[in-house]
Amino acid sequence: MLWKEVTVNFVRHPRTVWLFLSLCLVGIVSVLTLMPMPDWSKQGSVGIDKVYHILAFAALIWPTACLLPQLLRPAGFFLLAYGGLIELIQPLVGRSADSLDLLADGLGILLGASVGLAMRAALRRLMRIKA
Repeated sequence: MLWKEVTVNFVRHPRTVWLFLSLCLVGIVSVLTLMPMPDWSKQGSVGIDKVYHILAFAALIWPTACLLPQLLRPAGFFLLAYGGLIELIQPLVGRSADSLDLLADGLGILLGASVGLAMRAALRRLMRIKA
């Protein structure tokens, strides 16, 4: 019964869902981007970390695009600044900073926003058809 109550409240309050998802994702991305990682160049996977950056930042912007698209622009700028901050901190924790990571972050933001907005539009159309 509690699960149903929580689910109903989440649906009624998209800002709560957005905040919860966004904070969880920021925490996960922060840990993953600042923990020690293997040297990709030695493993023959030079570009794989860029793919991870794209996917991570797409996931970070996705809840905003789906639930609160009016906050998309400020959230995108915030996430790009967050990506820059990560690059500044990484040398302090034994990782290397890379300007291409920031470019990958930006591409991820664009990808996640596009997918999120498309999903939002599709769901709205589907809801109108069912009504």
